[in-house]
Amino acid sequence: MSPADAGAQLLAGGSENDSHHDSHDLLHGPLKPVILRLAGPVLALEALHTTYHLIDLFWVGRLGAAASAALTTSLFAVWMMDGLAESVGIGILAQVARALGAGDRVRAGYVAAQGVLVCLIFGVLLATAGRFLPAPLFNFLGVPADVAMLGSAYLSTLLIGAPALFLMVAAESIWRATGDTVTPLKVIGASILANAFVNPLLIFGLGPFPELGIAGTAWATVLAWVGAVIAFILLASRRGARVPLDRRGLLRPDPRIMLRTVRIGIPRFLVSALFSSVYLSLAGLVARFGTAALAVLGIVNRLESIVYMACSAIGAATATLVGQNLGALKPDRAARAADTAAGLAMALALVPGLAMIAVPGLLIRPFTDDLEVMRLSAPYLRIIGICQIFMALEIVYAHAFAGAGDTLPPMLIELPISVSRVPLAWLAGFSLGLELIGVAWVLSLTCCLRGVWIALWFRTGRWKHRRF
Repeated sequence: MSPADAGAQLLAGGSENDSHHDSHDLLHGPLKPVILRLAGPVLALEALHTTYHLIDLFWVGRLGAAASAALTTSLFAVWMMDGLAESVGIGILAQVARALGAGDRVRAGYVAAQGVLVCLIFGVLLATAGRFLPAPLFNFLGVPADVAMLGSAYLSTLLIGAPALFLMVAAESIWRATGDTVTPLKVIGASILANAFVNPLLIFGLGPFPELGIAGTAWATVLAWVGAVIAFILLASRRGARVPLDRRGLLRPDPRIMLRTVRIGIPRFLVSALFSSVYLSLAGLVARFGTAALAVLGIVNRLESIVYMACSAIGAATATLVGQNLGALKPDRAARAADTAAGLAMALALVPGLAMIAVPGLLIRPFTDDLEVMRLSAPYLRIIGICQIFMALEIVYAHAFAGAGDTLPPMLIELPISVSRVPLAWLAGFSLGLELIGVAWVLSLTCCLRGVWIALWFRTGRWKHRRF
């Protein structure tokens, strides 16, 4: 290695020995321990994210029904923004992990810098859109005037912080690509806790703080994002930091790498956006069967989210392992990592799946005491319980494809099957007269189909030949 190369590596945030140390257990030795080590902090962070949304709802609920409705109505737009940020993060992780696995820390730092530039561009575009997008959006949704006014105040404020959100996700993705999931947990976890503390201060104007109402909860979130970004920058700038970020690369944009980052991530964004849209459509359909049926859909969705979060955490570990091992020219180990992770996720999903089938009433009781909801939920949960292990397959192998930078196959499977859910649910629910049970069978069987299909496509091994 030349002195210039060594200097560039140090600028990127560490030494060659550091990189070897970070990647050693990802590229050698038993897979189960490293999957669990990587997945644990990710799961903890996802749980904190869920708590953060509940905290927002709790404090805003003190402002009245219109404020709660405004926050709830804004969630779809927030999901879209989060999904777009996460999709760019996938593009960053896949490329940085591949470079680190190949031992090319200089390239990893440069690719990371290009990902940061992509995040800045998207963040600035969304912040600009925040000046004129919210009001037309709420008018399109047809919500009452007071809800539209409050929702616009919340969403326009939140979009101001879009650059910080995207930069936070970029930093999280870069750290995960190195095999470090603990640092993002500490940084983002601390920002979420800070948000929970600042929220009521800005909403109600406690002490020296201004009373901002629903905009206060948005400002608390934006400040938490900014704080997390500052913390990541400070950690990356520390001498000997192991995270790869070539700061000079920020001044040398490479449109080819930037476009590839977007190209890898966009399929995942489209899938995420469609999932949200399909769920809203199904909620509208199920509402025709009555309020109790709609309540069952919402409650079971939240129960499933526990399995989803756990499997997503294992999937995040899988993406890192697949990316680094492909970079190290170990495609067979990458495949074993994905298969091992899928086995762990299926074992984890088996327990709640069996509980849904065997004791559905026990699972529903903490959420409601409505007799009609409990009556409808038991058969619904039993049917949904069947697909839990298949959902685990889908999530883990979709992440494995993402780690390989080959996100198109999962999209080609998930998009058409997800779109088909709406007409199939209508057919089963209304034409066949099965109502909510028909919807449950459609959701469960399509979930099983997606899981099996993605696993079989992964087995073809074409992803092993994906080149950057």
